[in-house]
Amino acid sequence: MKIAALALHANHDWPELGTDALAPGLNVIYGPSASGKTTLADLVTHALYGRRFVAAATAEKSTAPQGEIVVEDRGRQFRLRRSRDETAGERLTVAALDHSAVDEMTVRQLVACLSPSLSRPLCAVSFRDMPRLDWLLSPEFSHEFRAALWRLKWAPPTVQAELRPIYARLRALENDVATLVRGLGSEEPHVATAATRPAQMRSHRASYFLAQLTGGELVRLQLGDATGDAQVVTMAGDLLSVDALWSTQRDQVYLSLCLALVSALGRHGARLPLVLDEPFARMDARSSAGLVDVLHAFTTRGQQVLVFTAKREVAERCASLRVNVLDMQSLRSADVVETRPRAADMATRRVRRRVKSTRRKHREAG
Repeated sequence: MKIAALALHANHDWPELGTDALAPGLNVIYGPSASGKTTLADLVTHALYGRRFVAAATAEKSTAPQGEIVVEDRGRQFRLRRSRDETAGERLTVAALDHSAVDEMTVRQLVACLSPSLSRPLCAVSFRDMPRLDWLLSPEFSHEFRAALWRLKWAPPTVQAELRPIYARLRALENDVATLVRGLGSEEPHVATAATRPAQMRSHRASYFLAQLTGGELVRLQLGDATGDAQVVTMAGDLLSVDALWSTQRDQVYLSLCLALVSALGRHGARLPLVLDEPFARMDARSSAGLVDVLHAFTTRGQQVLVFTAKREVAERCASLRVNVLDMQSLRSADVVETRPRAADMATRRVRRRVKSTRRKHREAG
């Protein structure tokens, strides 16, 4: 799934904000403090994953604005809209732009049938507060993530509803075969090794990202056992508890786990947009540059990432790498330019026309 366009609707508190110039890879939305970055990120994560970055009563303005995003998934386009109902408060709605029917299964397929407890901590992360690293390291999260990968393997979101019982039956037969094999004493070590291999591979991928993010200062992440404890190995070979790390290092561990797990989902066909709000907040210039390089390389594999930041040096480095950088001021004052003209892309054109017409009314009103 890719985000093609997004827009905040103007009201007495907010001007019209919108863009249809989002790239399929890395997108950096830059602006100073109180420019509306978190509110824009909140719209995206609220519409996609049901996660709020700011509460409606404590938003950067007095009320959280209405808005919409347009996503593309397997050749179809959907509009996810946040509107305000005087009786029920905020509402989230989904509509297919080809006017086909949308049901509960369609909505679930957009997020690859992942539960909120998996999609939110992995794909909608705000670093304004310390993210919950303990949840990513917990046995409960690990068990739920393995189950999600298993479901993606046997019944991916692209499978039609009528075929799902067949896939479920195949899964049951594989479980029966595995149980039979475990009953053979000579095969037990082999089965045990096969069962632990996915966890070892995830730990290896997380270690790779951690070494890249820290410039080699932390070279390996050792995931804990059933207790959920985890340690990191330093360049000098010392073992450090994750709880003893600095706040910047904990952010880097979180990001390394997040990127490793999102990569695993992507290999099973579940590519979801990753939204990061102020991931550079506690990083110095060196760590910020390392994160930019890692995210840039990460998105070359087909993963879309939206980063919201107030650091000018980050925006400048991204621009030097030819990353798609969008300035918050330009989203307010400049006409949205269609960079990917397509006859079927009517939703992004509607967003562009809405932005232009609203600004024209403001100019005529003086």
